[in-house]
Amino acid sequence: ETSTASLSVSSSENHQPRSTTPTFPRRTASSFLRQVCLLLLPLVLSGVIILIFAEKERRNIEKAELSSTLHLYTKDSRVCATDDLKQFETYETIHQVPSSHMVAHCGACSNCSTIQDMTIYAGTTKTLTDGATWCSTRAYLASFFLWRGMDIYRNVAAKCLRETVGFTEACQECWVEDMACSIQACVFTCLKSVYLKREPKNDPVTGALNECLSCDEKLCGPDFLKCSGSNRRRQGIESDIARGGAEICQSVTMDWTKVVEESDN
Repeated sequence: ETSTASLSVSSSENHQPRSTTPTFPRRTASSFLRQVCLLLLPLVLSGVIILIFAEKERRNIEKAELSSTLHLYTKDSRVCATDDLKQFETYETIHQVPSSHMVAHCGACSNCSTIQDMTIYAGTTKTLTDGATWCSTRAYLASFFLWRGMDIYRNVAAKCLRETVGFTEACQECWVEDMACSIQACVFTCLKSVYLKREPKNDPVTGALNECLSCDEKLCGPDFLKCSGSNRRRQGIESDIARGGAEICQSVTMDWTKVVEESDN
């Protein structure tokens, strides 16, 4: 009887339903946190590197002899004028410009002082800065953060400008060199300003340029103006980058709005 009872108990135990409560691996939360930390670590390290090198660039900006580029727009009495939209000539002062000529821009004529390039300036007042920034970013990535060399950067930047903007080759070269200057002198400042701090082009209260544009303006702007001759400020054109009134040329007599409209027709 005892044996039979034991077998009965054993049999009933074997037929009892098993628990369906799910089991979870231990330390699930800690494993998840570890994975999150591993994902965030490269971002944190990248941010720290950007801040360190941006500070180094800031010191270089402070050491630069040029603290402002305002004099390039207020102290240069020369103007670039034309009577046929084909040949542009530099005059020492606006008073020397023949009555049959129109003043295209303040400052001396140079590589971007062509009807093609200046019409592009006038027709892309709200898009040119962002377009050039995209080309620079594209070239920077294609050069593997410049590890493949500046020649790769310049070639990709030139191809991008050619496809998206359409400058003449001489003017385009000025832009590519300005972009190369900026990417070498201001890249970490721009990464900090644009991607970490999300700064707008101008301070909404003071109107001051953000750190990225200010760096480019001071370290690369003067050479760019010598090469290009014209830019939107010198053509009396207001753009997506707000400027002080003294920087906008008031001597332009050419109606750039009309020129753009005629080029579109």
